[in-house]
Amino acid sequence: ASVFLLVSSGFRVILPPSYICCGYPMAVNAKTKNHERITLENTILFSRIREMFSDLDFDACLVSCGTCMESLENMEADTIMGASIQDVSGFVLDQESAIGNLSGWAPEGLYHQPCHDSLKRGALDLFSRCADSSRVKLFPHCCSEAGTMALSRPDISHKMLHRKKQTLDKLKQDGPEKIITNCPSCLQGLGRMESSGAKPVHLAVELARAAGGRNWTRQFESCIENISVVPF
Repeated sequence: ASVFLLVSSGFRVILPPSYICCGYPMAVNAKTKNHERITLENTILFSRIREMFSDLDFDACLVSCGTCMESLENMEADTIMGASIQDVSGFVLDQESAIGNLSGWAPEGLYHQPCHDSLKRGALDLFSRCADSSRVKLFPHCCSEAGTMALSRPDISHKMLHRKKQTLDKLKQDGPEKIITNCPSCLQGLGRMESSGAKPVHLAVELARAAGGRNWTRQFESCIENISVVPF
């Protein structure tokens, strides 16, 4: 969804190799040596990418996850790439070329603000500024996933999930309630409430549907037919 938004807005996208971890889960679980190894490997890889594409000016280093943003900031990826680290959805909504693709977008439902928020607590203002109309309410409290806490402390996580479900019961209208968020981990946590009427969706996917309709994935496939694969 993130790549589709960028390509359909006229941007050239360079993706690092697949399955690269930012190292944040290792850092918060006191796996210091593993975290240092991952950070070093990522620093070398980003430096190689920057050197290989030294003829290009990068507009931004984009992420769709707040914890990944924090990790990239800590490893000074912005200095390596010569571009600021931004949330991909926020970046797209700031582009005039993208706004044209999203004409008629009128988000509604609830918005879950991640604890590690790559939009810096500015999502609702962004919606109001960029959408034709916005009927999105803030959905308070942690999703209960909290990164790896649902695995390390399920007792605490369960209580947080119960509180979140109670809040959903108070806020939702008739029928399932769409909940927008911009964090993959939160998306998983909110998914635990689907039996309570939650329909979680990542903001990038919400925007991709607005730009390309229900069949945006087919458009995406046609967009990447002529991609170039470069080994690093």
